[in-house]
Amino acid sequence: MAKAESYAALVAAIDAETTRIANKIQTLLDQIAAGGMSAADEDAAQAALQAQVDRLRTIGADPVEPIPPVEPPVE
Repeated sequence: MAKAESYAALVAAIDAETTRIANKIQTLLDQIAAGGMSAADEDAAQAALQAQVDRLRTIGADPVEPIPPVEPPVE
């Protein structure tokens, strides 16, 4: 049972982190959709979104099991 609880805790931690990232991205998208942003605000929102993209790419940069999987070349 301890293993099941350990896995459940890991899933909960992953869920919490992905929810936090999703909420941050949604906040930025809402700011953009609201319009009326100054150029500086647009630049800040774009930089924040890019930071999230970079972070997600880093998380997925597993050479053994890349996300998404690298398809073999078509011959």
